[in-house]
Amino acid sequence: MAAATQALLDLHRVKSQITTHAPGKKLALTEYGIFPRDSFNFDDPLDIDEKGAEYSNLAKALYDADLLMGLINQFDPKDIAAATAWNLYSNMVESAYIYWNGTIRPQYYALEMLRKLQPAVWLQTTIPNQNSTFTFKIEKKVGNVRPYTDPEGVPPVDCLAAVASRNSNNDRLTLVVINRDLDRSITATIQLPSGSSGFTPSSAAGVQKKTELAYEANGGDLKNAHNETPGDNERVKSLETYFTWTAEKVYTFPKHSLTLFEFTK
Repeated sequence: MAAATQALLDLHRVKSQITTHAPGKKLALTEYGIFPRDSFNFDDPLDIDEKGAEYSNLAKALYDADLLMGLINQFDPKDIAAATAWNLYSNMVESAYIYWNGTIRPQYYALEMLRKLQPAVWLQTTIPNQNSTFTFKIEKKVGNVRPYTDPEGVPPVDCLAAVASRNSNNDRLTLVVINRDLDRSITATIQLPSGSSGFTPSSAAGVQKKTELAYEANGGDLKNAHNETPGDNERVKSLETYFTWTAEKVYTFPKHSLTLFEFTK
């Protein structure tokens, strides 16, 4: 779960070169794709009908979400002209959303969740105390991800990351949290903005909405979420539930998951 982190580090290096040699120019990600190792068949990568090697799984969905969340948090909108997945809808195995046989892919649900972010005002998010207990290191090169010992490699990666925004009327706030940890659920307390410009959600029962992309929530074993056989793929879906807000929301983020909160006053 460090591929998006590596991609963002590389984009910062590209942006630095643009600033130096072509100031004022924007960066466009015209064709991006992050394909997890376990999502295709190494013996015959094109043998998709026989062995279900379709370049898509839960990890792919979380990689795509992680990358876009990183672009929001780390880059100014004026610096990024576009970010377009390769490719959106086709009969190619790398198709981002819907494959030729009509299968809706896991990353469709992840990106659909991110579309619910309120773009009017982006908010700062802080996840304190992510010490060595809640970080992980890349010990050796995997694909294009370089180890933390490499000068251009990935430093220790935080298990949790978040992005938040609200609408212009300040009556709706959205928060997205990714848990990159493959093995552990992580419990955290959600604290929303306070003060004169704060946000206090309605405490009425069942008003606030949570959407979760977590394989095991659909009755599957997480280890199978890294396959792309039809039965496993169908379990990687987003689930919506409603809850009641309290002053501080304690929530356990499932291992290897994406969670969206939609708060309403």
